[in-house]
Amino acid sequence: MTPNDAFLAQQLRRLDYERYLLSLLAPSFRRHALWAILALNLELSRIPDMVSQPVLGQMRLAWWRDAIRRALHQRESGGNPVLEGLMAAAAHGLIDEAALNGLVDGHEQLLLRDPEGALATLDADAGAIGVALARLRLQALGVNSAGYDDTARRQGVAWELMRRLRALPRAASLGQVMIPADLKIDIPENYKDPTANRAALKAVVRHLADAISAQFQDGQSRDGAPRAFLPALGDGLFAMRFVARLRRCGGEIADPRMLGPDGLAPAALAWAWLRGAF
Repeated sequence: MTPNDAFLAQQLRRLDYERYLLSLLAPSFRRHALWAILALNLELSRIPDMVSQPVLGQMRLAWWRDAIRRALHQRESGGNPVLEGLMAAAAHGLIDEAALNGLVDGHEQLLLRDPEGALATLDADAGAIGVALARLRLQALGVNSAGYDDTARRQGVAWELMRRLRALPRAASLGQVMIPADLKIDIPENYKDPTANRAALKAVVRHLADAISAQFQDGQSRDGAPRAFLPALGDGLFAMRFVARLRRCGGEIADPRMLGPDGLAPAALAWAWLRGAF
């Protein structure tokens, strides 16, 4: 493992723990590519929280497109650890530029989405990220991604809903809760009044949790994928565990038990691997 690989792995373990765990199931010589892909996705996913207007986010995304092009064609990274990782993965034929641009495009699609738009439109927006990310990860594993786009789309939607749930407590404290229009839930203007908004926020949590479960209502998140695909298609396992934890906490997203990573995630992942199902 190179120092750059170690740095990316450390970042993912801290900021994208579940997907980092999934990457450890991949053959060691392919993990560096998965870490570079996931690190890029992490950088792109943080952009909306770093900008005050979508156009500023688009500028950052344009920078990433250009930086990816220069890294893959001109071997220029500017010392950026993510670009260094992508260059190494491309050199081993584990990723390509078109797939990486597809991931950037997916994030731009979500960036421009109306935060109060209908939940149904997430199928196109967050789903595009799920498909692009799964294609890249499957490519890094050296397997054909054909036939798994629907699974990836549903996992992308579930992951975005999970991200929104995790962000709700902070958003509520800042008065920045954006409610999907089709939920038709009245949120008090004073978000900082816990008594006033508790019932309304619990309703939002319940609806979003149900929307995650609906992505896997057939009881599967992989549609018959081989166990070796788990590092790329295992996101649904953690999305459903998140919903189960939330329901055990009575739908209280701010419950201390919901803070931090799932302590039993490694055991759940090991069990899924041993059973050959996820």
